[in-house]
Amino acid sequence: MPPVVSYEQVSVHYRLASGKLLPALNQLTLELQAGHILGLLGQSGCGKTTLARLLTRTVPFSGTVRFLGQDLSQLSGPALQRYYAQMQYLYQNPSSAIAPHMSLQQYALTPLLNLKGLTKSAALQQLLALMHEVQLDPKLLERRAAEVSLGQLQRLNLIRSLALQPQLLVCDEITSALDPESAHICLTVIKNAVAASSMSVLFITHDLTSAQELCPEIAVMFKGQILEQGPADQLCHPYVQSLKQAAEVLAGHSNQLPNQNGAPTLTCPMQQAKLCPWLMNCPQATEECLKRAPELQLIAAGHALRCHLTHDRNQLP
Repeated sequence: MPPVVSYEQVSVHYRLASGKLLPALNQLTLELQAGHILGLLGQSGCGKTTLARLLTRTVPFSGTVRFLGQDLSQLSGPALQRYYAQMQYLYQNPSSAIAPHMSLQQYALTPLLNLKGLTKSAALQQLLALMHEVQLDPKLLERRAAEVSLGQLQRLNLIRSLALQPQLLVCDEITSALDPESAHICLTVIKNAVAASSMSVLFITHDLTSAQELCPEIAVMFKGQILEQGPADQLCHPYVQSLKQAAEVLAGHSNQLPNQNGAPTLTCPMQQAKLCPWLMNCPQATEECLKRAPELQLIAAGHALRCHLTHDRNQLP
């Protein structure tokens, strides 16, 4: 069976007002298998959302993006409509997708009516059953987006997508603005939905703790490249170690800030774009790091790493 989604040598550049091209994704390759939850972890500006929005077909790019083996750029007509039912995208700000004048019932039922072809009564019955799972009062459907909390709105967004029984659920920082209770409910419902079906989840986050809580597998991004992809409890790239140290400080478990002295400044700054993206932050940089960019290599089954330290595993955790 082909991966649910695959990116093959994908690059994206944004043109600035000055005319300069800003790279967002750099020859990126990534796969998500059926029934898996893949965390996409990285700091703001690393390209996570750009990678995800390629699935909405709204971002120009080079390379190939496939869904269940089909080239997304070739889909049209009924095949494209089926795709938009099979791929559901949840945004960080749940109110951004809702017209202010629209009732939440109208908003929540629309995809079931248009994409699944259900009658209004059948769609409403299905929605009410799901609302119980996320602890939402049915009376909430009588309101508008501005009249409910972000946590309630995101829970409604989640079940609106799950009602379509998608093959792929894309979650773009969906818990970052939520209260702890709503965040916990959303993560629990997603876990249960994956366990009960073959749905796959691309879970985008900048929070290592959230990623490890939900995702058995994590892909780590920095400056438009995948630095590591593997089991959540075995990540070892120097960048990941700095994230772990920062999380310990934020949690009050440590007062030792990550060491990011980096490699010596290169004599030709233009060369930096051709080397490791973490080079100028990495306290473990070696002479080899100043000569060539590391390739993404398998270091164990299901675990790939982009780092020259793969040649000396004793230097990695």
